[in-house]
Amino acid sequence: MISCIVGGVRKARSKQANVFHPVNIIDLVIYESEEKLSRIKESGLAAQYHKINFDVAVSAVAMFIIDLSRNAIRESESNPSMYAFLRSSLLLLDSGSQNLRFFPHRFALQLTALLGFEPMDNYSDVNRYFDVLEGDFKDNDVRHQHILDESLSYSMHLLLQDGNVENMTKTDRAELLDALLDFYKLHLEGFRELKCLPVLRSVLS
Repeated sequence: MISCIVGGVRKARSKQANVFHPVNIIDLVIYESEEKLSRIKESGLAAQYHKINFDVAVSAVAMFIIDLSRNAIRESESNPSMYAFLRSSLLLLDSGSQNLRFFPHRFALQLTALLGFEPMDNYSDVNRYFDVLEGDFKDNDVRHQHILDESLSYSMHLLLQDGNVENMTKTDRAELLDALLDFYKLHLEGFRELKCLPVLRSVLS
């Protein structure tokens, strides 16, 4: 990620203000600078949304994607794979074809693979407890405080398998998302609380 400055956005009649909405996918021409903020020469929308800017629930999930990504992605160099993943995730969300209640969970898990600390799905009849600290399944739940119970561990296994988790309760969904964010906190130094969570929980409850 790089930091940029663009002129004229705050002017009353600026056409750029709507372009630089936090979730928009935009095309940029940038004058890069290693010593100070890079300057944006040209900008425009690279994709038009149909739901994200108009549906409260979809918008809340989109802000989760942005909030988590800003918090977790630390590299400044170009990463085409990461860009393609974020772009496809936002467009998939905007398509309206996905269950919003589990979109944050699936996105958070998929992002870990690109960040280099994806959980291991070694779930079995023996290893039935997910260890948030170690990122794999264990044979008991008494090692430390970061072990999920058997029910949540099975749901984590289903998510890792891209399986059906539609029967999860509201409470379990919230606890599993908390566990995923704890996983980030334990593996990324300086990972902060997401500001979008209260709104996300409210609209998806």
